[in-house]
Amino acid sequence: MLLFAFSCGAQVNNYETEEIDSLGEKTEKMNSIDEEKYESDIIPWERNGKIGWVSAKDTNIVVIPFDYDALLAFVPYPEAAFRIFYSTKDLEQDAERILQTLWAMKEGKWGTIEGFGGNIPFVYDEIEFFEHDKSFGYYYEEDDSFVIIKDGLKGCASINGEILVPCKYDSIRREGNGTSIIFCKGGKYGARCGNIYVPCVYEDIWRINPLLSSEEDESNTKETGSIYSRIVFKAVKDGKSVFINDAGIVETKLPPWLEDFEAYGDGIYLLKKNGKWGAMRDGICSELKYDSIEPIDYIVEDGLGSERHSEIIFTGFYYVYLNGKQNILTSDMKPVLNSEIVSYKLVPENDLFYETWPSKVLLVKNKKNYWGIINGEGKQIVPCKYDKIKPLENGCFELVKGKNRTEVNADGKPCI
Repeated sequence: MLLFAFSCGAQVNNYETEEIDSLGEKTEKMNSIDEEKYESDIIPWERNGKIGWVSAKDTNIVVIPFDYDALLAFVPYPEAAFRIFYSTKDLEQDAERILQTLWAMKEGKWGTIEGFGGNIPFVYDEIEFFEHDKSFGYYYEEDDSFVIIKDGLKGCASINGEILVPCKYDSIRREGNGTSIIFCKGGKYGARCGNIYVPCVYEDIWRINPLLSSEEDESNTKETGSIYSRIVFKAVKDGKSVFINDAGIVETKLPPWLEDFEAYGDGIYLLKKNGKWGAMRDGICSELKYDSIEPIDYIVEDGLGSERHSEIIFTGFYYVYLNGKQNILTSDMKPVLNSEIVSYKLVPENDLFYETWPSKVLLVKNKKNYWGIINGEGKQIVPCKYDKIKPLENGCFELVKGKNRTEVNADGKPCI
């Protein structure tokens, strides 16, 4: 599929400007044009209640005939989302903003436009947004997928013209930041995640692992926790929980005591045994004794469309609760509060866009009422000997001892 940065003010490149009636003729001419130079040449337009594509310089020059009743297109601002445009003047008003299109409606059926590289016939009755997106009237570009309906049955397709799930299911939903499609037929659930396919044999199924690590060596399973990295879904069969791996089958090598399992990014796995939780990361496991445990992390997202990606940043700390009391674990799985440390304070940290994230250091106070700083590995980078420690906007910390003041960075080194 070609991606167009449509602009009514764009210059037409070196191609013949007569009206092109034949889609085959149009395709042949377009293939002879430098694609990089071509990106601003055409815009979707409406004429006599139908949508076609015309030259951005002269809307009387037809590039793709006016055969379409509706258009699914990406609008980068202000909401950065895909929308369905019908044959209304709204299309002409938004034409300059539309960046990407392939799907369209023709004679009441949806399919893909051959002139833009599509090969899906116009046989689908409806395009529908996933439940999360319906209230907005559009969907965000991070997943590039939507529901397609044919003869009352549902499937899933991508904006790039790929049928991800065929139309043979009663219901369908999306999970795992859109990377997993869950479908149901006859009360039984299955799933797809990339090349992983799980048949409809389960009473329900959920995506639980946001990141897969297929390169890990199975021989080091016990030390690295790699067997957990291959778990993708949690499902219910015959009333019991099972865990499905990246081959789409039930994993049989998990420890028999494992009652539940949750996966986070950055190699973090939460494990449950006898009703109590613990955490594992890089082969280091905490005691399985907590009522609940939660990694302290944040997500950074960047890019648009197929270039969009998310990164989970782990601070090095976990919140844990035991008998109604909160504590924090460091990444070496040691509790912060102990016989010496009696209090802590999680420090907010500002990024370049002035949004606040959890810091990767922790202020701690000992039983003598003096403050210090530890990092996520549990290393004390500033000893507990200060009356007060104040976070500064530049990412440094002001250490106060009596009338003496000094500044250090998050590594405990003097700020310059």
